[in-house]
Parts: sequence; structure tokens; C-alpha cells
Amino acid sequence: YNRRIQRPGLGQLNPNLNAANAQNISVGNPLLQPELSDNFELGVSSNVGKTYLNLTFFSRFTNNAITQVR
Repeated sequence: YNRRIQRPGLGQLNPNLNAANAQNISVGNPLLQPELSDNFELGVSSNVGKTYLNLTFFSRFTNNAITQVR
């Protein structure tokens, strides 16, 4: 188990309109919260005769996902 935090970058927080490129106008959101991810991983390895078995389960839950809106 581990928990990771991803903080928004400066461009994602900057509330000023960036219209330098008419095809790609962007504006940030200063109210963005950090993204928290909880990762779970469980693995089992075993030898069965001459065969090596490895079984792994992985799951991730993310709160406040930081995404782009176009």
C-alpha cells in the first residue's frame, strides 16, 4: 500500500487567460486541490513443479483527479 500526492502545477493554478495561441487558449483554476492516489498491490509467487507462478493484484483509487477540460 502507498499513498501519493500530486500537486497542481503553476500553469494549472494561474487564473490569467493565456491567449498567445488562438488555437490553444488556456486559463488555470487557483482553487484546485492536490490529487491523492491510494495504491494497493498484492502479489504471490510459487513454484509448482518446474513452473514458476506469479499472481499480482493492483488497484488504484484517486480523489480530486487533476484533469484538463477542452
